Amino acid sequence: MKKIIITLICSCFALSIYAQQTKPTKKITVTKLERKISRKIQLVDVRTAKEFKEDHIGNAINIDVNSPDFEAKLQQLQKNKRVYVYCRSGKRSAIALKKMDSLGFNKVYNLQVGIEGWNKQKKKMN
Repeated sequence: MKKIIITLICSCFALSIYAQQTKPTKKITVTKLERKISRKIQLVDVRTAKEFKEDHIGNAINIDVNSPDFEAKLQQLQKNKRVYVYCRSGKRSAIALKKMDSLGFNKVYNLQVGIEGWNKQKKKMN
């Protein structure tokens, strides 16, 4: 009986540590990001250079999440300030968000609908 209780206590302890280490995904909507764009923000497009050249949002900088120097290029950003990331549809930016969290960026927000969602909403507004 003691072994079962000890095992349960250890399991609960391990789960609580794991829960504290995982951060919830931080999302931002097109509308909220649009309001912030007028200010000077750290906006990162994590798509390829070719995709970025074709279309990007405002004053975004391009740091390809799949490039071998992705983490090195992130060093040009200020870790203690908010960073907004986006890609085409939200998948690569979610990957970037996880990498950035592991590097100590704790204020990273993902435009989950990506630039596709951004462009759709912009068309609706015009």
